[in-house]
Amino acid sequence: MNQTAVKPTSKANFTGIDIGKFLMAIIIIIPHAYPALDRDALWNTVFSVTVPFFFFATGFLLYKKIFLPDRINFDVIKGSMTKMLRLYIFWSAVYFPLAVYDFVRNNYSFKKAVFSYLRNFLFIGKNYNSWQLWYLLSSVLAFAVVFFLLKKGLKLETICVISGFAYVLSMLLLHWVLRPDTLHGWFKKAIDIYGLFFGDSKIFCGFTYTALGLLFGKYYLDRSKINLWIYIPMLIVGAFCRYYFFSPFNFLCSVVLAVPFFLIFLKINPKPGKIFLYFRRASAVIYFTHLIFISIYTIILRRNPEALGWGAFAFALVCCLILTYIVMNLETNPKFAWLKKIF
Repeated sequence: MNQTAVKPTSKANFTGIDIGKFLMAIIIIIPHAYPALDRDALWNTVFSVTVPFFFFATGFLLYKKIFLPDRINFDVIKGSMTKMLRLYIFWSAVYFPLAVYDFVRNNYSFKKAVFSYLRNFLFIGKNYNSWQLWYLLSSVLAFAVVFFLLKKGLKLETICVISGFAYVLSMLLLHWVLRPDTLHGWFKKAIDIYGLFFGDSKIFCGFTYTALGLLFGKYYLDRSKINLWIYIPMLIVGAFCRYYFFSPFNFLCSVVLAVPFFLIFLKINPKPGKIFLYFRRASAVIYFTHLIFISIYTIILRRNPEALGWGAFAFALVCCLILTYIVMNLETNPKFAWLKKIF
């Protein structure tokens, strides 16, 4: 397979991605700490670029490791899939007590609680106050599909086209699940069955975002090829459409918005330094743990799981930043090397 000769992909070479992931991780806290803002069109537009950014970054940074000059390294894909699955199982176990708390609080029967947890764990990727973990399950699915399609000999561009159709279909399914009153007959029954298992899940979106990230890796490892005169107007158009269009069209606009947003950060290239390593580690710590601290704030400190707002956001952010400092100091000790495997 012929590929353009470029320097090896190194996380240290893409400080703009470190900045972007750090900011996205902080922004992700907001709708979880202050859910009411998610219903605001402006805030919802801002939130819509956060998770795609992580998918794009993952695909982009893995491209050079997967697509070698003479072959495709399927071991890297399998390794990434295994890593994401391991993280998903680990963090689901960490958040399991919160799921139990929610089942007890809502008087679920044992049978209903087991069914609900397994359905959420296997098909949706999240349970109570572990909303962010769907990214991991979606990544596992995305890598599995990319692996399968590459094994079949499909080109990356073809895979991206397929992922685009899959994205549109998944967003339409989500729209129909959320608006069952617009459906009738056998089609409504089919959507009801789909909704029974997948609910409002977005796990199929990861395939599209990951495929696009890989495509960016193919064409934009050389950042000089990123034309801001194209992507800044595209960002403005995407933001306008995402703000004014409603479901299911706003989900399509999310891609138009998220793509230039990522590429603009990719274009940014400050000189590497220790601060960017902190940003890189903090983005992972914030992403995986912020809902733990939000739960501590609401359930334990405020004794009210609905006591959400800017106070919950500030508490979670400060705790995550402190935890990042602790993790970075501990993981240099061989006894705590395992911390690198969970963040």
